[in-house]
Amino acid sequence: MNIFILILNYNRKKETLKCLKLFNKPDYLKNIIVIDNGSQDNSVNAISGNYPKIKIIENKQNLGFSKGMNVGIKYALEKGAEKILLLNNDIEFTPKSFRALINSEGNIVGPVLQFERNGETVYDFGGHFNKFTGRTYHEETTVRNKIKARNLDYVSGAVILIKREVFEKIGLFDERFFLYYEDADFCYRAKKAGFIVKLEPKSIFFHKLGATSGRNSKITLCHNLRSNLLFINKNIIWFKRPIAWGYWGLLVIKVICNQLLASFRD
Repeated sequence: MNIFILILNYNRKKETLKCLKLFNKPDYLKNIIVIDNGSQDNSVNAISGNYPKIKIIENKQNLGFSKGMNVGIKYALEKGAEKILLLNNDIEFTPKSFRALINSEGNIVGPVLQFERNGETVYDFGGHFNKFTGRTYHEETTVRNKIKARNLDYVSGAVILIKREVFEKIGLFDERFFLYYEDADFCYRAKKAGFIVKLEPKSIFFHKLGATSGRNSKITLCHNLRSNLLFINKNIIWFKRPIAWGYWGLLVIKVICNQLLASFRD
């Protein structure tokens, strides 16, 4: 199939170059698109210098995940893409896992994401969202052989394979989501339109959590809370929203308290 691979870059040239090295077949390189979100670390020159055949789309500023990726998705669809793979630049994978993912059947498919937490290997295989609180939660295990194929509410935007017909029916990512919840929102819209969101258990990608965005920074915490509220207002049925707003308010208080405690410790 005509598969395009989209990688979003923002001031992370080392991670992006390392990610591109994983594509050891020239046939893949011709369909890779790097979308640069206004980087100021000489990313574009570094990437084009090492990979002159790769298409680079230069955005003049940081458009965020949804709007940045949408630029690349539109380009790929215009070029006849049948499947589009969205890939974070802090991802690593083996050729076997890559082939298992791109050859999998399904409208929206994600791999198992392996990461390290507190010295322990954890396997993340997508997630669900709570229809009362509007919060998403991941399904995780530390036992690899417990991972089975299953349908999900959403798969992580860190690695997500999407068929062309999904975009043609429901449109692109909602650009109001600058960072976080864009994957859950997109998958939720797709499921309402009759598409299936599934896990490919034979495909395992390693994810270095937080390398792309700085997972615990004040800015990303603010984006997380803002996107969560947008997700609630957009997708939670009206009579359940007061519960979700109350839960969201408690999260805001918790974040503020944690930040105050951290500042006192400093």
